[in-house]
Amino acid sequence: MSSEIAIKVENLSKVYKLYNSALDRLKESLHPLRRHYHHEFYALNDISFDIKKGESVGIIGKNGSGKSTLLKILTGVLTPTSGSVIVSGKVSALLELGAGFNPELTGIENVYFNGMLMGFSREEMDEKLDKILSFADIGQFIQQPVKTYSSGMFVRLAFAVAVNVEPEILIIDEALSVGDMRFQRKCYAAIENFREQKNTILFVSHDVTAIGNICDNAILLDAGKFVSRDEPRIISKNYIQLIYNENLIEPAINKNSHYRDTVPDEFTSIRDCVINKIGLVSKASSCELRHGNGRAEVIDFGINDNNGSRVSRLISGSKYRLFFYLIFYEYVPDLFVSFVIRDSVGTNLFITNTDIVKLNIPAQQPGNVIQVCADIEMNLAAGEYFLSCVALDNSKSEYLDRRLDVYHFNVAPFDLHCKGHVNLKPHLSIENVIQEEIRGQFHAVGFHGDQYLISFVNSILCKCQYLIETGANVGSTLAFVAKSHPGLHCYSCEPDSKAYTQALENTSGLNVSLFNELSQDFLVRIGRELSWLYTKNVVFWLDAHGYGYRWPLREEICFITQNFINAFIFIDDFKVPEMECFGYDSYEDQECSYEYIKEYMSPIRNYNIYYPKYTDRTSEHHPLRGWCLIEYGYDNGVQIPAELKDKIHYVQIN
Repeated sequence: MSSEIAIKVENLSKVYKLYNSALDRLKESLHPLRRHYHHEFYALNDISFDIKKGESVGIIGKNGSGKSTLLKILTGVLTPTSGSVIVSGKVSALLELGAGFNPELTGIENVYFNGMLMGFSREEMDEKLDKILSFADIGQFIQQPVKTYSSGMFVRLAFAVAVNVEPEILIIDEALSVGDMRFQRKCYAAIENFREQKNTILFVSHDVTAIGNICDNAILLDAGKFVSRDEPRIISKNYIQLIYNENLIEPAINKNSHYRDTVPDEFTSIRDCVINKIGLVSKASSCELRHGNGRAEVIDFGINDNNGSRVSRLISGSKYRLFFYLIFYEYVPDLFVSFVIRDSVGTNLFITNTDIVKLNIPAQQPGNVIQVCADIEMNLAAGEYFLSCVALDNSKSEYLDRRLDVYHFNVAPFDLHCKGHVNLKPHLSIENVIQEEIRGQFHAVGFHGDQYLISFVNSILCKCQYLIETGANVGSTLAFVAKSHPGLHCYSCEPDSKAYTQALENTSGLNVSLFNELSQDFLVRIGRELSWLYTKNVVFWLDAHGYGYRWPLREEICFITQNFINAFIFIDDFKVPEMECFGYDSYEDQECSYEYIKEYMSPIRNYNIYYPKYTDRTSEHHPLRGWCLIEYGYDNGVQIPAELKDKIHYVQIN
């Protein structure tokens, strides 16, 4: 067997001997010529399929189709009559209620018992116990015998054990249907997490929606035989078709035929008249599944816009009319009609019907034709969808004509600010409520920030709408700033290709624009393409250390002061051995560096400079090694927080 295969089933059959009476069983066992008094029942009949590792496969079929028998053989509970089964990997199974648990043991004893059966030592189960008990959430009942449990409590414990023993193959047999809604959601989340880890899932259910959401493909069984295997949507339709096989109507055909072979002669002219009046009859989608008793017929269907034009490409937020025409061939005393919209995996997203809106329809006589309409506002998100039209005789609970997924349409992604299924017309806003929580996460600014700088810089960023940074490196600082101040529009550059790629990854999904270019080219681009920023509140974040490929600091400062009326210029990453960035190579007097700044800022006469105080002048945390902030173009200086006034120097230059 290939190493990529998790489960391989070949020519598998399971046969039971059925006797009409206990006496027949005895007579067969004692008959000297081995005469047969039984007849054979094939629970499974020559089934073959493979399941790859990491694949999620659903199994669906009517009651008695052999689903549970198949799973019991796969888990070793039953032995096959013929054929072979090969399972590669550790299996954890949640079969029918009661399977694998001793009713006389307590819940916690059954946890250890199941762990032992799977090959875990008691010490290993001790490590897993807290997670199992937390997931099961049955409280003090864990110490009670399992025979006292309700079906819901039993499933909670069984599923908790199944998913927390680190299986490679998870097998589930319909047991989740007995859990409450909250626990079902918890279970499906665990299954989805298990699936994302590329483990194998075999899932049995009558819920076609669940199979569509969980499984990559599905297998349809009927009367112990393999019917088909395909994507969940197709198998779900085949399953419904199998259930209603006795009442099938052929799939929709073109306008020229219109089921003339099924239409009583006396209604042919009426039907033709209606179709001629409609003028254009919608073509049924290739995914349609149709069944009913033929006493009435849906002869047209679709969606109209406000102008009455039939459309299949819709815009979210606009108003439309769902409709279908129904002609009656027999008397229907109590009519029920419905519209259903489903997604591409068969999930019901919208249902409306005459019962929900409490609309009573008069009895319909043979030859009547009615139009059923529903006016809606299309609030689905962008995607592919299907409309179903249903007519039912309530007096007999029989479908007259049920056309599932008959009309295919899509919602365009025009001006949408959401994903998923529903457009709730979101309007996002951000407000910093407890800024201190954010500050506590900001461990460094560049290489040499500290806790005082964090508080100070955050107070500046809150004032501004735009941040322009030169030298993003791998984007870690930029990512934090963008996350903690989501209202900022951030622009940055990074000339190193590897660092640029990493920065793109670190800032993905944030309000950040990155450019793979030198700071000189980047600032020129900003000045040319975003010239309207020159009157805005802008923070420039400059890297003093040039690394040989950035614009000299003096050039960057001159460019900013010449092109922007207002700005905060934050200079980061001074390094003591490289004081040449300010034109000298010693730091005897910390004021001297600002004389050079004054030279670069010659076009500007009024500005403020802020920098941190340090008592140890020989420390590597000398001001020139850390940072400084230049502010110009504002009437009022930066408001230094009270707790920082003895830690930050402030110099005003006129």
